[in-house]
Amino acid sequence: MHVIQNEGSAPSSNHQTDNIIERKRSMMTTDAFADWIAGLEHRSGTILKVIQHVDLEPLYFVNKIAQLGLDVVESNDGAVSIVQEQGDPLDFSRQSWQFPIHTDGLYHARIPDLVLLYCRDAGNGATPTVISDSRAVFKRPGRQLRMDLLQSLELVYVGKDGKEFPSPLVQCHPHAGFPILHLGHRAFIRAASTADRQKLRLSPRRGARIVEALREQMCAAMYIRHYWKAGAALLIDNHTFVHGRGAESIDRQRKLLRIWLSVPKAKQL
Repeated sequence: MHVIQNEGSAPSSNHQTDNIIERKRSMMTTDAFADWIAGLEHRSGTILKVIQHVDLEPLYFVNKIAQLGLDVVESNDGAVSIVQEQGDPLDFSRQSWQFPIHTDGLYHARIPDLVLLYCRDAGNGATPTVISDSRAVFKRPGRQLRMDLLQSLELVYVGKDGKEFPSPLVQCHPHAGFPILHLGHRAFIRAASTADRQKLRLSPRRGARIVEALREQMCAAMYIRHYWKAGAALLIDNHTFVHGRGAESIDRQRKLLRIWLSVPKAKQL
């Protein structure tokens, strides 16, 4: 398993991610940070960046990045979400305990291309954001994760109101074209078609085992632990990479901001 536990390391080259650390000697202004993000190659599918020393004004950033040509995708909280312990049993973003690796925004017909996390307060500093690469599933599928099986399944995300949002489990990256796979923290898998349901007879227990095997496969290939410091930002491709939260205790002081971004349809290839 390839594990990274600090901000000064980078993923192994076989993942072909961009260099993860952007070292800045001085504090980046919101304008400079927005300009830097706008200048990235958003269609590469490999964006995975840690940016240290950012002075982020979130509402100004949202307006600025939109002017620079990226769409801001709103969540149920609006353009900017606060990720902090609030004791909400239905919303992992309002908790500080462990959060399994997942894809953000699965209740959108078109999920966000990029997830931006920014640290306002690192709390006790012991709760990392963890990141894995969904492409690992396709390199060594294994018997339980045969490609023909995975392609016959769909992921069903369940909203807090109980509404279901189904989508194919295996998809192509909308810009880079390589196969990717989404996971959800409040989701289950099932056969995608009536014919497949009759053929596979996939029980909830077997479906849960497949999801667990998928997570294990991804984490075995790459498992980044990013420990936060106030003023640091993390930008990841939301199609290629799944992320979660590692925690050994509740940290009520830890506070992150989350902003979702996408490439406008007019700019897609």
